[in-house]
Amino acid sequence: MKRYFYFYKITNNKNGKYYYGVHSTNDLNDGYMGSGVGIKRAIEKYGISSFTKEYIRFFENAEEMYKFEHDFITIDKVKDVNCYNMTLGGKRGGTPGKVVVKDISNNIYIVDTNDPRYKSGELIHNTKGNAVVIGDNGKPMSISINDPNYHKYKHINFGKTVVLDESGKPKQISITDPNYHKYKHINIDKVIAKDIFGNIVRVSRNDSRLQTGELVGVTKGEITVYDNTGNKIKVKKGDPRFNTGELHGYRKDMVTVKDTEGNKFSVLKSDPRYITGELVPLYKGYIWISKNGKTKHISPDCLDEYISDGWKKGRKQ
Repeated sequence: MKRYFYFYKITNNKNGKYYYGVHSTNDLNDGYMGSGVGIKRAIEKYGISSFTKEYIRFFENAEEMYKFEHDFITIDKVKDVNCYNMTLGGKRGGTPGKVVVKDISNNIYIVDTNDPRYKSGELIHNTKGNAVVIGDNGKPMSISINDPNYHKYKHINFGKTVVLDESGKPKQISITDPNYHKYKHINIDKVIAKDIFGNIVRVSRNDSRLQTGELVGVTKGEITVYDNTGNKIKVKKGDPRFNTGELHGYRKDMVTVKDTEGNKFSVLKSDPRYITGELVPLYKGYIWISKNGKTKHISPDCLDEYISDGWKKGRKQ
């Protein structure tokens, strides 16, 4: 039986992001869609039907295949915020426990996930701080959330969420879809946790390992803060820099709001736009409803529909 060795590209048709990889197989229709963490999370979020795979090049053997990947997936590719690849190509980049990061000057490095600078927040993932929005031409584009024009654009996923369809597979749906409330959110009854080695997993809230302490919440013992230069980092609770005033609470004096276009972001409570009412609290005008121990915010316009489906007004039943 013939063995195939090939280099491929997977494109997210929803936002234009892409992933490159290699694969060897006896069956070109084996359904393989990459092994990278980034592309797996994206497929889980958007659903397999949102992605297109194309064969770029075939090779005679694995050595040629990895050599091509090594030369093609360079640091510049990994630095691209629209690229799902998180490691360099070839055998050099596939080492478990490695991550591509950047420092405050946007210099790019590859470090161990246990590197104290990465764990402290001194080095952050190379795509952190960027978002994909709909540009002026109607096409997806990446932009820094610190860009003064960021709030002028709608996020690529604005008004959408990921739910589980009738077959239990993830799919993206508009929150205004009349069938939205009939689906379970992909993260319902789930929790993001980590083991003693720092590996991140998503498990059921009833997972026995959470009870025994084998798994703990991914942010357990940590808190998000700002330093005096405005950088947002995670630190251990009780960090002595709180007492010196070097670190400040992340949400202190801030509020989540929406503008007239429905864009969501956070501002200081002293922001003139918030004071004048140009920006309003995100859930202003919304009401709480509950069902089977679950709660959510909804627009009053949808209340009757939810009531008919067994939901009750208020956060407690």
